[in-house]
Amino acid sequence: MPPSLSTTTTAAAFAASTSSALLYSYSLVLLLLLSIHSSSASSKHWKQWSCDQLTPNLCELQVESGSVVIQSIPVHYWRYSRVKESNEEPPVTAATTATNSSSISHSIIALHGGPGWPHSYLLPLKQLACRGDTAEVIFYDQAGCGKSVPSTTTNASTTTTTSSFQDQYRHLLDPAYYSEIELPTLIDHWKLHRYHVLGHSWGTILAQMFALNYNINQHSTKHTTATKNNNNNDDDDNDKRGKLHSNQKVGGAGGGLQSLILSGPISNAKAYISAQWDAHDTNNLASLPPFIQYRIHALEDAAAYDTPEYKAIEGVLSTFFTMRTNPVPDCFEESVVGVNEGIYVGMQGASEFTIR
Repeated sequence: MPPSLSTTTTAAAFAASTSSALLYSYSLVLLLLLSIHSSSASSKHWKQWSCDQLTPNLCELQVESGSVVIQSIPVHYWRYSRVKESNEEPPVTAATTATNSSSISHSIIALHGGPGWPHSYLLPLKQLACRGDTAEVIFYDQAGCGKSVPSTTTNASTTTTTSSFQDQYRHLLDPAYYSEIELPTLIDHWKLHRYHVLGHSWGTILAQMFALNYNINQHSTKHTTATKNNNNNDDDDNDKRGKLHSNQKVGGAGGGLQSLILSGPISNAKAYISAQWDAHDTNNLASLPPFIQYRIHALEDAAAYDTPEYKAIEGVLSTFFTMRTNPVPDCFEESVVGVNEGIYVGMQGASEFTIR
């Protein structure tokens, strides 16, 4: 029986709608394929994320760089501050006139980890300079790593793991050099009035040593000044002694060190390592499968740090406990390239899971 008119019309409408749906689906598939092809083509040139992508600028920043030669090694630094708007008038106060820049009254000094790991991985912290109109963030590579290498070398990798380097620059294996000589010298060079010290990992050890040492020095300076006044002694040498390292005094609102910021702090190496293997903690090395723990201990007991097995374990665990953003961003990789293994192993030891 021939179809009715209504049936024919319905069939035609169905065919048309089906054809449109198929055409639409085909277009979507084509667009998807083109998108995949485009992504694939661009991915061939993709290497890694940048730290600027992970932490976009909160404001427009400017950087001033320089270096200071300390015990024959040029120590390089970078000072980040917010670019002022053209209509902004920098505040002029007694607190700011002692600095290199009349608009900076608070400086944050970042002490990188390691030992022997340059500052680059901390660069996202430069955004702290955007938090106030009169703030700056200062980074520097501690002597021996990154850009701060002896003038006879071009980078830290050429000075690593050799006994000759450790013999020639023995002071770089002494934490007191970094906290009592290097950092105070830099603070004097920068002519800082009020500053905060931010330490990360190994940098927290230096920060604590620095604060304790200069707190003692401040007390000693006050005692010297009081003795001078009691004796009515106007000798110039005593006066100079009373003003020695005035920029490093723990001064509160009056100047000097304002605060310590400790990220991943270490105050007791034995307690730190013990905590890493504490079975009551579900987020440390004791949370690893028993066989992995057994292999780590066995390899360390045999000092087999250069074996493929140890390096494979270390490589995997670093994505859990060292750098969880993986693939690693550019600033972290730059730090890895600039590591001085001679300093790192000389103080930390070759193990990544204990401190020798």
